[in-house]
Amino acid sequence: MENAQSYRWYVYQLIDPRDQSVFYIGKGTGSRIHAHEKEASKGVCSNKCNKIKEIWEEGLSIVKRIICYCNDEKYAYQVESAWIRSTPNLTNWGAIVNVNSAIYPVAVVQVQAHYDAMIERIEYFAYWFKHSEGGKNKVDFALSQTGTMARVVTAMVRALYDSIFPKSLKAIQSSPVHANMLRSELSKFGITYGC
Repeated sequence: MENAQSYRWYVYQLIDPRDQSVFYIGKGTGSRIHAHEKEASKGVCSNKCNKIKEIWEEGLSIVKRIICYCNDEKYAYQVESAWIRSTPNLTNWGAIVNVNSAIYPVAVVQVQAHYDAMIERIEYFAYWFKHSEGGKNKVDFALSQTGTMARVVTAMVRALYDSIFPKSLKAIQSSPVHANMLRSELSKFGITYGC
């Protein structure tokens, strides 16, 4: 089995030593697992940093645990998202996240869920994105066949085009990381992302 150093990405937990509860789950590379304590020491105000400061005030240290190593960043995001969805009482929700030296308010789980939904329907999304000029225009859709099944499929795709895709695109655009991931996926269809 390969050692941990051969993997670029990892998913990790921050744990409260007072009751062994996990209060944060993240994805990172290099020394990312230690970055949260640096944020807290610099006075960043977030639920996560407040929890870290509480633990420090009791003279205790944060417990850090790596739960998964990955060579693929997209897979690391999927693992992180799955762990976040299945772990109660995390401080991830509504956290202030530092991305490329800028601070963004990102509901991490929600944005990842939107991104995952786009990737599952990437061919439909790519068509919609191209023909709607990045969501600026409406795209009509209708099957040439008639009958109940055709009406159901048409209604479902219209719901994607008119409601789900625009809402998800807006959520993804709130995160530079996810926007870059989407840009990469769309480029495989010869579509330039940028709106």
